[in-house]
Formats: sequence, C-alpha cells, structure tokens
Amino acid sequence: MFEEGFLTFNPKWNTNKETEEGMEDIREIAKKIEKEGYSLEEGASLDGENAGYFFIKDPDGHKLLFDQHV
Repeated sequence: MFEEGFLTFNPKWNTNKETEEGMEDIREIAKKIEKEGYSLEEGASLDGENAGYFFIKDPDGHKLLFDQHV
C-alpha cells in the first residue's frame, strides 16, 4: 500500500480509538504547520468539516501522516 514507513497521528482520537471532544481539528493543525514553514505533501485532503489527512516530512526527511477520521 505504501512504499516506505511513516509515523501516523490521529487527531481527535485517544489511545482506544475513541473520539475526544475539544481536541484540535486537523485543519487547524495544518495551518500551524504551514505557518512554521513546512509544506503539506501528497494529496492533502482538508475539504469538508470532519475527516481529512495530509503528509509532511520532518527535517530529517521522515514522513508524518496526520489522519483525522472523525
């Protein structure tokens, strides 16, 4: 499915995959990341109000996936 490994972050989920109220929305996270000078990569999908995802690369070139399901 993916050619290389990456770390995944799931905003609004706790460790039991339960929705946590009051957690930051993925669109707000994306804005903060871009403000810090990072570029969103690979199919940034941030349309709508609920689910969305984007990839970034850290300074060492490792891929990070932010994947909001709710």
